[in-house]
Amino acid sequence: MYLAPGDPENFLVQGRTVSPDVLASIREQYSLDDPYLVRFWNWLTGVLHGDFGQSLANRQDVGELLAARLPTTLTLVLLAGFIIVVVGIGFGIIAGTRDGPIDKLVVLGSNVGFAVPTFFAALTLMSIFRRGTRLVSRLWLRRRLLRQDLAPDIAVACPGSALGGSRRPHHPHLDPGGARF
Repeated sequence: MYLAPGDPENFLVQGRTVSPDVLASIREQYSLDDPYLVRFWNWLTGVLHGDFGQSLANRQDVGELLAARLPTTLTLVLLAGFIIVVVGIGFGIIAGTRDGPIDKLVVLGSNVGFAVPTFFAALTLMSIFRRGTRLVSRLWLRRRLLRQDLAPDIAVACPGSALGGSRRPHHPHLDPGGARF
């Protein structure tokens, strides 16, 4: 907040011209005259007691805003984690047990997965699923599932899934040469 340009009270009045008395009452209401460490301590103790404060943008309780978005966030995290485990480990096993073009293809895919930013993967997947609805319906998947649930999960899972293809045991290591254990 101290690094952002302008003062917090100017943000609150949204560029309108107000009297110095109004600005003083805003500073008092939000404790803007207190030192930074005092304000931070007050905020931290409030958070530890479950009070996240009030959003300056829409004047709602931040805890309620977070609680309303928590189910969607948890769904995204769990589905992306499932995709990471299934795809990453699956491709890692395939690449580790098969030498040749399949191994090279998995390594290429994992490098692309690491290199593509998540926002770009999301935009690409949105474009593919929007234009390919006939193909998607032929695969017996609902449009809503792919557009709203699966596409963001795939975009979030791209770097994590790529980890399975790049951090895999190479084929020669799987056969210890008939050594006895």
